[in-house]
Amino acid sequence: MTTVTFFRKEDTYLGFQASGHSGHAPRGGDIVCAAISAAVGLTECEITDVLKLPAEVVVDDENTMVSIRFMEPCEAAQPVIKALFLYLTRLSGEYPRFLKIMEV
Repeated sequence: MTTVTFFRKEDTYLGFQASGHSGHAPRGGDIVCAAISAAVGLTECEITDVLKLPAEVVVDDENTMVSIRFMEPCEAAQPVIKALFLYLTRLSGEYPRFLKIMEV
């Protein structure tokens, strides 16, 4: 199962961490992992390359983990992270055994 944890301070997102393989199908043919990876990758590109926001980004391919965190609330990142949250929440509704969304 893939778990995506969204970090919040009151109503403001401070980032997220996605980890694990969904297990829907073997690696390389898993549509759930592909959808999650594409959404997380697009979010990371928008935050770091397009908006050039000061996020701490950690990618650990060996352990299948991506983390994007802000030390302080970043207003410009809110729509991007909220969109990721909404998309992944909908995806977890379709594939609840393979994707878990948490907010802390």
